[in-house]
Amino acid sequence: MASALWTASAAWLAYDPAPILATWHWQLDTFRLGVWLLFIVVLLRARSPATVAVTSGVAGRRWLTAAIAVGVLFTALLQPSEDSTTGYYLALALTIAGLVMTEQFLAQAGTPRWWVIKPFVLGLGALLVFDLIYYSSGVLYREPDPQLWSARGIVHALAALIVAISAARSRGWRDELQLSHVAAFRVTSIVLAGIYLVLISAGAYWVVYFGGDWGGTLKVAFVFAALLALVGIALSGQWRAALRVSIAKNLFTYRYDYRTEWSRFTEQLASRSLGDTDHQRMIRALGSLVESPGGQLWIRLDHEYCAIDGLEAPSVSCAEPFGSSLVSFLDRTHWVIDLDEFRARKAKYAGLELPAWLLNYDEAWIVVPLATGSELTGFVILHHALTKVEIGWEVRDILKMAGTQLAVHLSELRVKAQLVEAERFDAFNRMSAYVVHDLKNLVAQLDLLVRNAERHRQNPEFQSDMLETVQHAVSRMQQLMLQLRSGSVPADPARRIDLSSILRKVVEGKAAIGAAVDQSIRPDVIVAGHPDRVERVAGHLIQNAMEASTSPSSTIGVRLTVADGRAVLEVSDSGVGMSETFVREKLFHPFQTTKPNGMGIGMYESAQYLKSINGRIEVRSVPFAGSTFRVEFPLLSGAEGAPT
Repeated sequence: MASALWTASAAWLAYDPAPILATWHWQLDTFRLGVWLLFIVVLLRARSPATVAVTSGVAGRRWLTAAIAVGVLFTALLQPSEDSTTGYYLALALTIAGLVMTEQFLAQAGTPRWWVIKPFVLGLGALLVFDLIYYSSGVLYREPDPQLWSARGIVHALAALIVAISAARSRGWRDELQLSHVAAFRVTSIVLAGIYLVLISAGAYWVVYFGGDWGGTLKVAFVFAALLALVGIALSGQWRAALRVSIAKNLFTYRYDYRTEWSRFTEQLASRSLGDTDHQRMIRALGSLVESPGGQLWIRLDHEYCAIDGLEAPSVSCAEPFGSSLVSFLDRTHWVIDLDEFRARKAKYAGLELPAWLLNYDEAWIVVPLATGSELTGFVILHHALTKVEIGWEVRDILKMAGTQLAVHLSELRVKAQLVEAERFDAFNRMSAYVVHDLKNLVAQLDLLVRNAERHRQNPEFQSDMLETVQHAVSRMQQLMLQLRSGSVPADPARRIDLSSILRKVVEGKAAIGAAVDQSIRPDVIVAGHPDRVERVAGHLIQNAMEASTSPSSTIGVRLTVADGRAVLEVSDSGVGMSETFVREKLFHPFQTTKPNGMGIGMYESAQYLKSINGRIEVRSVPFAGSTFRVEFPLLSGAEGAPT
């Protein structure tokens, strides 16, 4: 970086020889020389008694570092001029010190390290020798030779290339600075674009030179066409893929920047921005590792493997049996199959016979197994890459690793689908239990009606009540069937209902079948809810009270009042009652009941529904003394007694 800054200042000074630029150039030149000398100090180590005393040990290197820093500071401040050449003398002294330290470093290295440091000593030595000649001409003639000044940039560039060989050979020199694949791709792209623009400039010059009167017009057309071609190349996926592969093969020990690749792989699996399905995202993520634009995903269904989705791929109607040669090979070896290699060197895939549909699949290139442990979940067929990609050990390893991750992802998707299906069945089963419970209540009503018909069949009033009860039962059964199809949660939102009217309807229906109900229902109590569900809650509470009241003289009490902005329904009986433990631990849980023929669903369903509309239910019960259920409904805003 110090050399690059110094070179830039020299170019600027050549373009604009201003005094201030000359000062900056001299200071950057001194700083560059000092940085090189400090780098040699870092490399110096005391290896033997023959080592010069000033460079031996930590104290010696600190002393030498301080001396170089002071020398660089004074040299930078004493810029040479026609009146003084002190700056050249100090720069010459620093250069000689650099040559001495380079010789000391070479003496310390020893024969085993000669292969590593030889380019460094040669390059740095040549650079310092040239500077020695350059500063010597400044001392002798009060200014350096202009030809030497003009050639310094080229000489230093050549020396830097030779030093770079040592940096490449010595692991300790390059571990501190790592260039990522992304950075290398962008830098290389910019450099290539710059070279291309330089060529455009040169081409435009020759077009103008040879174009005559049409030179200007031809130049505009040429530059436009060249820039259009540059944009086309920049947007070409094939060119970008070829550049990435070339950089990976020539600039890096390993082809992949694994952190970047794994982050991109994970993001592609999770991203939904492209509108792909889950399976298409898996194909795209796997294909991006080898510049493949598409492919097919095959997974195991029962005892065969089927193509369930594709990306830029034709549809395939065939299936691959579990015991086929392809499936057996993938299941046994978990090996990535290069189809081009298989056609050229079939012996490398001993025992593998590819199916006809795969051999005739022109776009197919690689078959990647998706395996977790010993189970082959499926495989992906990737299409040929946008550019030539060699399938070496590193490519196979990352594809196998990504395949394992996709197999785990597939398993998670399968488990998720099974959970959703189980939840749907659970909701259906729960709703079925509610329906069966309500049907049981309706059957009980009809059974009581039939038993009473033996005594009252000639009574016109009983016949009228019986017809009304049967019609109500049919209507209720139709509602239950509709709810069974739509689900356990009402599809429509809670709406304004008259709770008083619903309670009177339920009480009259129970009284028609012989229940003795003592009612006190406040009129015009408006709440938010669903008429059928509220009717089921009230009917269930009254039906429970009837079944709990075993004595013929038992009376069921139904009260509807308003308190603190809520409608309060109380249903009481003097029946068998319940224990405190049962009320606390079992009453509002499914399939818990004290009745011989009960199902334990009604109270659970009622409590869940009341909770959904911001209501609640409480119970007070004493064994063999009866129970009282208290149900609260939120009054609608504006109704009598409701908060506004």
